[in-house]
Amino acid sequence: MNNLNLNKLTKRIQTKKFYTLLAASLVIFFAVLTPLFVDAQTASGQREATKLQNPLGSGNDSLTAFANSVVDAVVTVGLPIAALMIVYSGFLFVAARGNETKLKDAKNAFLYAVIGIAIILAAKVLSEVIRGTIDALRG
Repeated sequence: MNNLNLNKLTKRIQTKKFYTLLAASLVIFFAVLTPLFVDAQTASGQREATKLQNPLGSGNDSLTAFANSVVDAVVTVGLPIAALMIVYSGFLFVAARGNETKLKDAKNAFLYAVIGIAIILAAKVLSEVIRGTIDALRG
């Protein structure tokens, strides 16, 4: 009985070694061949220059355009979140029912939501002012 368990254990270890060696071989094989796949030729046999697409769009060729698109993304994401925070603070006001500590928490939530909106809008205004100044200096 003990000999049977030893045989099963030996077979299991050999199987683990085999699959580990197979996985390592496949990783090395594909790591070596991947550059060959990238340097493939076209159907005509000519190699063409690879052109990378700008993931941010074609309008982000300068630093100011990139900064403007980042600020636009922050405004697009941040304002709805801030609006939801104002709605949430309204629910906190209703749920407080006169409890002073809960009212204080609701007031703080509303204050922080308004501060967040002010920061987001100030960032947008500041980026527009800086972009306008840079455009005016360029002529």
